Amino acid sequence: MKLAEALRERKQLQIKMGTLRQKLIDNAIYQEGSKPVEAPAELIKALESTRGELAALIKRINATNSSVKVGDFLLGDLVVDRDTRIMEVTALNNL
Repeated sequence: MKLAEALRERKQLQIKMGTLRQKLIDNAIYQEGSKPVEAPAELIKALESTRGELAALIKRINATNSSVKVGDFLLGDLVVDRDTRIMEVTALNNL
């Protein structure tokens, strides 16, 4: 799997995790005497399964980023530097 494909898949799994989280919340609140639209136990199983897929994929992405060199730098180091610079710029822009 190419890195770009893995990053797309990671995004899809992150969206799925968010969707499942919201479905769990939505199905936790229902009128007494009625049943939830979706079975919470099934949603929890899907959440656990998706989390496992996402964790495995992130580990593979991190391993790739830690081994690929871009010039004199490791790709993983460049990603960390980019992410922390974005955090810094966001903080300064909010100021």
